[in-house]
Amino acid sequence: MLRANGYERRREGHVYNHMYRELDDLAEPRLPDGYRLRAVRGEEDLLARVDVHRVVWAPSRVVPESYARLTREWPYRADLDHVVEAPDGTFAAFCLSWLDPDNAVGLFEPVGTHPHHRRRGLGTAVCLGALAGLRESGARTAVVASLDPGDATGLYETVGFRTVTRHVPYGKKSTEPFV
Repeated sequence: MLRANGYERRREGHVYNHMYRELDDLAEPRLPDGYRLRAVRGEEDLLARVDVHRVVWAPSRVVPESYARLTREWPYRADLDHVVEAPDGTFAAFCLSWLDPDNAVGLFEPVGTHPHHRRRGLGTAVCLGALAGLRESGARTAVVASLDPGDATGLYETVGFRTVTRHVPYGKKSTEPFV
C-alpha cells in the first residue's frame, strides 16, 4: 500500500522491533559461579556503571557527569538499574529499566554485556532481574525496542518478549533530482 501511494523504503534509518511481555511468569536468573546480580547502589557505583556502558556502547558520550545528572532526574530509580557484578568486582552486564507507574509498564533502555563476559548468560540474567524489579515496583508489562537485524532481539525473546510491531522507515518518493 505504501509503494502504491508513492512511498519507498529509505536506506537511511533503522528498522526496529517493538517488543512486549507480561510480567506474571518470570524465570529465575541463573549466573555462573562468582557473578552476582544486584541493583546499582547510587554514587558508589557510578564510575563502574559508566565504565561498562562506555565499553559496550563505544563510542559513547556517557561520562560520569552525564550519568550522575541522569540519576538525579525523574523517573530514574537506582533500584531499577540492574548490573551483574563479575568476580573481580567490575560490572559485566547492565539493564536500566524505567517504570511508568500510571500505566504499570516498564521499559528497558539501555541493556549491554561487556565483550569479555559475553556468551555466559549474563544478559539474560540481568534482563530477568530487571523484569523482576519492575514487577516488584508495580509494573504488569514491559516493552523494549531492538534493531532488526541485531543480537538484542534474540536476547529479548529468550526472556519472554515477543515482537508486536516493527518500525520501518519509508518516505515519499522524490521526483526532484538530488542536489
